[in-house]
Amino acid sequence: MKKHVVYLSEEIEETALDVLKQHCTIVSSFDKSDDIEGIITRKIPVTAEIMAHCQSLRVISDHGTGVDQIDMTEAKKRGIIVKNTPGENAESVAELALSFMLSLLYKVKLNDRGLCEGRFEKWGQKELNGAELFEKKVGIIGSGYTAKGLAHILKSAFHCTVFCYNPHRNADELRDFGFIKIENLADLFAQMDIVSVNTPLTAETRNLVNKNIFASANPRLILVNTARGGIVNEADLYEALFTHKIAGAASDVFCDEPPEKANPLLSLDNFIATLHIAGSTEEAMRRVGLKTVENLLSVLEHR
Repeated sequence: MKKHVVYLSEEIEETALDVLKQHCTIVSSFDKSDDIEGIITRKIPVTAEIMAHCQSLRVISDHGTGVDQIDMTEAKKRGIIVKNTPGENAESVAELALSFMLSLLYKVKLNDRGLCEGRFEKWGQKELNGAELFEKKVGIIGSGYTAKGLAHILKSAFHCTVFCYNPHRNADELRDFGFIKIENLADLFAQMDIVSVNTPLTAETRNLVNKNIFASANPRLILVNTARGGIVNEADLYEALFTHKIAGAASDVFCDEPPEKANPLLSLDNFIATLHIAGSTEEAMRRVGLKTVENLLSVLEHR
């Protein structure tokens, strides 16, 4: 029986790769694009041009939750099925968001960098004092799998009060999810101790967090982004951190990944950066990889 031809240029977990190999012929170029029936993508864009070249393409299986790198309009026009893996890495992303919160509250980067550079000559300097997460007010932008998981951890382990900004959900729906609804994003930044970004990147959410929002922020606020680069305006975030409009921020995601060494955010003691690792734990990679392959095969092997 002839195997399905699938384009794969990015690494996926070994168990998932073995399953894919059992059912498909894997290619890493578009040299014979007419044979390609499926594409698995993590970060590689799948454009209208690529779809036009792959005349036999039936399915695009996204290795993750966000599909912002796929031309969804073109896929719909061509009848190409797009599948993703919502919720499969939610636990890992929520845990990194939590670790960001604790690291910022305890000023881990300032302490670490200052000690490594010999800036601190005595114990007990007031500028190094941190703050507890216990009973803080936390606002979450978005109400998906990661947001719900994070809210559960914050409430059960740290007795936080958790609020949510999602203009597409009413107060009753958000209450059922475990949140208190806030109608206005500026109010979220003004009233919270911590804000976590956990919403997809769309035309609506691009540059959602910008200088106008930072202008209303509580100066003790810390901001965490484990969603997508582009939701938080990076230039405006730098200005807010440098001028102490907010106390600190951490981001796993950037507009350009990896961010350039010259990115001014990386120079700040009150900013923590990681390289889009939130969903890349061993456990999450296995779950996401297997679900990605399952999604692909559910289309290719259905006649």
